[in-house]
Amino acid sequence: FSWKKVFKLWFQCFFYSAIIGICLYATKVNCVLTEINQNNYDFIAMNKRDFIKCFLPILSNNNWFTTYYMLFYILSPFVVPLIKNINQKQHFKLIIITVTAGPLLSIITSTYVFSNLYYFVVVFLIASYIRLYSPKITNNLSLCLTIAISILIVYLAAILTSYKWFNGKWINRIQGMTKLPMLLFAVSVFCIFKNLKVKYNPFINKIASCTLTVYLLHDNSFRQFIWQKIFHISDYRFSKFYLPYSLVVVLIIFTSSILIELIRKRVIEKPALKLYDRITAKINKQ
Repeated sequence: FSWKKVFKLWFQCFFYSAIIGICLYATKVNCVLTEINQNNYDFIAMNKRDFIKCFLPILSNNNWFTTYYMLFYILSPFVVPLIKNINQKQHFKLIIITVTAGPLLSIITSTYVFSNLYYFVVVFLIASYIRLYSPKITNNLSLCLTIAISILIVYLAAILTSYKWFNGKWINRIQGMTKLPMLLFAVSVFCIFKNLKVKYNPFINKIASCTLTVYLLHDNSFRQFIWQKIFHISDYRFSKFYLPYSLVVVLIIFTSSILIELIRKRVIEKPALKLYDRITAKINKQ
């Protein structure tokens, strides 16, 4: 655990949230999707409340993933000793209990049973079990690939069946990142990549270190503005160019976000971390 890592994550979130907020507020662009009247939505300019929230990205939960990831990371010094002080059997029972109380129960109720922080704990318990005890099933690449493909096929078939014959009434019971099918699929995909023999590649690692920025820039409170007003994705929904256009847009967003983050790391983050080290060093001396 390192408070410097906490600061680094917070600073990254704050930087992008503040820059986006300042640009949109200053230009008075209609960027906030708001319900004008019943079932009628339109974009309006950012108000002062939205502008202030841009400077409080973690507290205002503008990006749920970074908010709960930071909270979980801060709590990790208390969670890790728990894992180290139970045996394999107890660890497995804990996974069964948490999965049953969360992802499995959410299928029955069709709603989120607990907060997103709970699911961070569930995923951590599963990942730590795989790392500590390396179950045979997680080391079989072909089996993991078969499980992942099977889950994906069944999941897609269920969605199509729900919308074609049941008007999508029960699809919420299996659709969503916190539901059991997605958890099983995610674990299977994780095990697939765990078993791939990929050599160390500094380029891949450099790109991977910038991927959080891709999320911060395109999946924030103004994502509808990006997709609908800048790239006009909905205009191509029924067009034969929908798929290729979507792929081009994704490539543009991903590439530009990576380049922006590489520049930010060199120009902004590096001096900021040096300043952090100086301040903490002075505090520790006192």
